[in-house]
Amino acid sequence: MIKVKSLKKNFYTNGKVIPVLKDINVEINTGEIVALCGPSGVGKSTLLHLLGLMEEPTSGVIELFGTDTSVLDANSKADFRKQHIGFLFQFHYLLAEFTVHENLLIPVRIKNSTADPRDKIKDLLKKLGLEDFAGRYPNELSGGEQQRVALARAVINRPGVILADEPTGNLDKENSEIVVNLLIDEAKNCNSNLIIATHNTELAKKTDRIIYLRDGKVT
Repeated sequence: MIKVKSLKKNFYTNGKVIPVLKDINVEINTGEIVALCGPSGVGKSTLLHLLGLMEEPTSGVIELFGTDTSVLDANSKADFRKQHIGFLFQFHYLLAEFTVHENLLIPVRIKNSTADPRDKIKDLLKKLGLEDFAGRYPNELSGGEQQRVALARAVINRPGVILADEPTGNLDKENSEIVVNLLIDEAKNCNSNLIIATHNTELAKKTDRIIYLRDGKVT
């Protein structure tokens, strides 16, 4: 499902080239749950952003669902993200002026789905233990509750791949456990690829495979 070939990513600061990803080659099978691990600054988040088509690689190829994404223009990449990719970040990034229900409705509308999403949202919130929170605003929720809403937003469209960047980085141990288990369960329910960038070794052990990055390469 996911193939990365000779992927490189450089950043440029004060006229200097900073190579972050030097030569990444990896394949991830359909439905596989993978952790990206390695020291801070090794490029885990950068790799997720590239897989999510939010940044352009310096060179190399990313194939998602049989599509060579390097040939897509900006609009096509945006459409591809809407149809196939879900994101969960360390910070929840919920829209403060919208209720929980409305925050989950937005990605459904962006995808231009014609199905009525109300029952889908209700069922997902119940599964995440948030059935009584649909009318609340983000500032009325705890950190763990906000991250569960963000998780629901990431999976509401049943994406083919879910990208999670340090999803438990701001949570205590109890809420981390809840979010991780729910995230893995939802990925399995959707038969989605789940790729998690994390420093959390306990989280990484729950995945099917751990990919270690060091010095810009897969080790």
